[in-house]
Amino acid sequence: MCRFFVAGLGLLLLSGCAPHPAAGVWEPVEAAAPFTRIDVQFNGRADFFEPGNEKETLHCFWAAHSKDEAWMNCVPAEHTEHKIPYRLATRGSEAVLEREGKVVMRLRRVE
Repeated sequence: MCRFFVAGLGLLLLSGCAPHPAAGVWEPVEAAAPFTRIDVQFNGRADFFEPGNEKETLHCFWAAHSKDEAWMNCVPAEHTEHKIPYRLATRGSEAVLEREGKVVMRLRRVE
């Protein structure tokens, strides 16, 4: 009996540590996208990469707003006083990046 309780408690604790669906590496669906990759890390950070630039151009902090949505506050790598808000809405392996209610790009998870 005690083993079942301990096993159940362990499963309950582990299920609370599942990553948010936004976490992962995202690439654009369209060729003419403003970013070539978005790395959303489990620790609440994200990096945006622009075409022709191997180094991240935006650094972001993100938080889960709902089970399928993350809100991001980003700053350009060179102008850290200028904040840019984004919303990443996920649905399985697909996502939409929005800024001020407008779609910036559509993405797919690659990692």
